[in-house]
Amino acid sequence: MFGVIKSFIPNNYLNDIKNETKFSQGEINIDGKLIKEERLTVWMSDLSYEYKYGGKIMKPNKLSKSVKEIQEIIKKNYGVYYESVLINYYKDGNVGMRYHSDETYNEWNEDTVVVSFGAERRLAFREKNNYENKCYFDISSGDIIYIKDKNISNDRISLVFKKHL
Repeated sequence: MFGVIKSFIPNNYLNDIKNETKFSQGEINIDGKLIKEERLTVWMSDLSYEYKYGGKIMKPNKLSKSVKEIQEIIKKNYGVYYESVLINYYKDGNVGMRYHSDETYNEWNEDTVVVSFGAERRLAFREKNNYENKCYFDISSGDIIYIKDKNISNDRISLVFKKHL
């Protein structure tokens, strides 16, 4: 189940997060081939959990001041404490993600929220078993996308909060 709560976070944290965060560009394994990611990423966690995807293992960093504020807003108004967050930086509308599903590796709860800051984007979700069945969400800065049991010139940051099992 997917959904969007518009204007969930009242402030635009885009520049704060960019200034507080040391992003890096990694490589992931797709179909046996190492590919340099177009987006920049960083993994933050209140605990010592690593995060992995595409053969890449990310070591945890402490949550920055702004990310901690956002985490607290989510906990207070959404009712779930997510101790970890994958932060993705997309410099423009040419940088994005193809259809995928996040692997849980029996470590992560599938209840996930994504907070978006910066430029508006249209996100598409589709069923794994029926590629024709798609739904689209237009997301703006401060919107939260919840995922349960799952030609733009401005930049955007998404924070994918995770809860370890």
